[in-house]
Amino acid sequence: MKDKWWLFLFVALVLLLTSWSVACSSSNDEVSTEKKLTQQLWEALMDYNCEIAVAEQIYKETGNRASELLGSGEITTREFSKRIYQATLIHAHTIKFIDSKPRYALLNTFMWHKTHEGKPPALAHCIPEFESDRERVEVKYEQYLEDYIAGHLIVVEEFSQVLIEKADELGIELTYIPKL
Repeated sequence: MKDKWWLFLFVALVLLLTSWSVACSSSNDEVSTEKKLTQQLWEALMDYNCEIAVAEQIYKETGNRASELLGSGEITTREFSKRIYQATLIHAHTIKFIDSKPRYALLNTFMWHKTHEGKPPALAHCIPEFESDRERVEVKYEQYLEDYIAGHLIVVEEFSQVLIEKADELGIELTYIPKL
């Protein structure tokens, strides 16, 4: 009888230890997966941020060049406004192109989950066909484009903070190797 009792305790102990190790390993797997995902999202965000920064730099250089031409009298104020408008339009469409890259699909899912159901905002603005004041329409549309661009910069900054906080919580150091 004593041997059966010890055998029963031994089997129970083995089962307990086995279940405990399985629970710990699945928990470790979840943490490991979460760490990998956090690191992958960070790398994708940094690549995305670099591409956005290049678009921003080109926009600024175009604006600076237009300012120089206006200052030297080579272009009129109207031509200056037209160039800035075109540069803003190109900048917004460049960001739209960056958003559409398949390598940022997972990033977009997490970055835009709160506001646009996991998709970047559409670059679509309704312009009334029969608007009597054409300049007013252009000003409204340019403001829309500027808001579109600014919205992306805000989301990138907010999501950076979320990932940094998550990395701190998981005890990992975020690293980045450019892939551009």
